[in-house]
Parts: sequence; C-alpha cells; structure tokens
Amino acid sequence: MLIYSPKKEEYLALKEQIFQIFLAQSKYHTYDKENQLSYFNKWVDIYYSNWPDWFFLAVESGVVLGYICACPDSLKAMAIIPFKSYALFKDYYPQHPVHFHINVKSGITGKGIGSKLLRELSEKAMESKCASLHILTSDTEKNVEFYNKNHFTVVGTKNLGEHQLQLMALDLGLSFLYKVDKSLQT
Repeated sequence: MLIYSPKKEEYLALKEQIFQIFLAQSKYHTYDKENQLSYFNKWVDIYYSNWPDWFFLAVESGVVLGYICACPDSLKAMAIIPFKSYALFKDYYPQHPVHFHINVKSGITGKGIGSKLLRELSEKAMESKCASLHILTSDTEKNVEFYNKNHFTVVGTKNLGEHQLQLMALDLGLSFLYKVDKSLQT
C-alpha cells in the first residue's frame, strides 16, 4: 500500500473511487445524485481544490483504500468551508489549526489504514510547524473510538440546534510518532 499526495491528473482519475468511499461512509448515500455530488464537493473536493498538498490517498494496485484531506489554517479556511458547525469552534483554531476529514473503504476498516493516513497528515503538519490537528464530531458517532485510539482528546463542546458537537484534537508533540507506531504494532 502506498500513501501519497496525488497530482491533479491522478486525483481526477481516482475521483470516482474517492466519491464512492465518501458515499459509503456517510449518510448521503441515500440522497439523489445531485445532492451526493454537492456534499462530496463540500466535504472532500473543496480540500483538494484549495489545499492539494494536504490531501493523501492510500492506494494498492490502483484501488483507493482511503483518503485524508485537510486545511492547514482553519481560521483562514472559514471563508471557504461552508458549514455552520465549522465556525462554532473558531476560538480553538489558533491552538488547533489543522482541520481534516478521513474515510476508509467499507469492509476494510480496522486494519490500520486510517491510522497510517493520519500519520502521513501528522508528518505534513509537523513539517509545516502546525501544533495540532482537529476534527469535529459528536460523542454519538462511531468514529470517536478511532480518534480515541489515535490519542485525540475532546478540547471543546458546542451545541448546534439539538446536536452537541465536540472538537477533538491531537497535539503533535514529539511523542506522537512513537504512540502511533506502537498502536500500529498491536
């Protein structure tokens, strides 16, 4: 398996596979095609369009196994990322600048692919001197277990209507790579 940041031509060639992974791992698979594409553009394509060097694929034999996409400066990205939930946590972004989305192909989760993608993004963030990664979720989502396993902690909660959202962050201190290496060995 290779993990890398694809050039534009390759991203475009693999975009349908990335779209299918996104759909399978989201509630949008039940929507009509037009809305599916709209949400894909808002949740995934917007990242490649604006921050292509912060987009990584896990690929084996031409098959996309997963992706992680990020923006390195969440405060600046507020003008680009169109979600109400994103703006709720703006006070946390100076300390936790890197926002990301990650998905792994259905049927192969739990095999370390997501952790390896997360490691690649973490290395990019550390090279760029970013102190922390963050994700927005809620405590009822199944992805919380993955973030806990990968040493994320809840640093803030906010309400959006009836939903309680949380910002989970990963401090990219020197011990991080050791922790990820150790979790991949188990």
